[in-house]
Amino acid sequence: MIKKSMLLVLGGISLCSIHNGVIASPYMTKSTKLTNDRFDVFVPNLESSNEFSIGGFNLRPGGSNDYAVLVSPLNQSVATPILSPSWEAKGFNPDFKTGFNLIFRHAFMNSGSDVNLYWARLRTSDKNTFYVNRSSSATQQMTGPFWNVGPDAAPTSNANGKLKNKYDVVNLDIAKHVSFAPNLETRFFAGISSVRLENTNQGNFSGVDPILSSYSFSLKTRSKYNALGMRFGMEGEYQGFYNINFVGSLAGNLYIGKSKPRTYTTGAGNILEIGGISENYQYITHKKYTQVVPAVDAKLGVKYSKQFSNEKLFSLELGYMSSIYINAMQSYVPSTYVPGSLGIVSGSVFLQSLIKTTENFSLDGPYVTFSLKT
Repeated sequence: MIKKSMLLVLGGISLCSIHNGVIASPYMTKSTKLTNDRFDVFVPNLESSNEFSIGGFNLRPGGSNDYAVLVSPLNQSVATPILSPSWEAKGFNPDFKTGFNLIFRHAFMNSGSDVNLYWARLRTSDKNTFYVNRSSSATQQMTGPFWNVGPDAAPTSNANGKLKNKYDVVNLDIAKHVSFAPNLETRFFAGISSVRLENTNQGNFSGVDPILSSYSFSLKTRSKYNALGMRFGMEGEYQGFYNINFVGSLAGNLYIGKSKPRTYTTGAGNILEIGGISENYQYITHKKYTQVVPAVDAKLGVKYSKQFSNEKLFSLELGYMSSIYINAMQSYVPSTYVPGSLGIVSGSVFLQSLIKTTENFSLDGPYVTFSLKT
């Protein structure tokens, strides 16, 4: 019995840290825990609190987002009259656009746990155009969509594009706080996430055929993904100086949802007008299908906190954030055009084949968050 008692006492001492004669339990709050040069790990006793946050971010959509090809029929490095065309893909360089997020967090008393609700929304819109040289036959250029940059597209002399993105995400997670004394506070969380993604890429083209006169056509691809999934990750806050701390987070997500791609074409030309058709509509569609998408989001920043009273804490956080949804955007686009069909110059599209494309949906940019804890 005496040996067993001694073992229990020694085991209890090994689970506690002794500082200046005071035994500090791993579940003591940070304000009451004494520290020295030792490295201690414990779950803090959080006080019951509510934290409200509102934030803004300036995010930039990623991806190639190409919609047209600029063709230079004559390569000056090759002796004339040998034609040696070169092709240059043209796309968007999206700007940073402003969105917002709202956050509510409730900490449970004496548990080291909290629940967090997060909502973010972003809408982006970008336009693009480029110059096509039609002044001289020796350096004359033409343009068109990827699926037709051959001889049939020679009269096409103008192109411009529009790019739109929609992004909505809602996260609900529960977390356990772990302190790595004396300077690092962490939060390990798991929960569910809902996401809605949409990408629309449109290219508009026009020209003048020497026989069939003026014509125009456009191609618009739209990809949608709506999903629900699980989420897990961690946040960290390292105590700095003068109430300024360093913060960061990393989270992984796995979504299961529905994807629906759709492609539209519209065209107009003299041949259609003669037939009584002012504008021709065509589309490629596919039924909704289930898709699994992994995703990662992260942020890194600095945080300033100011205590106004015993019950109110104000925080300002600045940093950089990024998110990527892997292979979330699916679309069906024309691949091979029927040569010699006069489809483009008549305002119609005649296809031999289609291809399915897959791209990531990604965002990155700076953010700012204002928080009030009560």
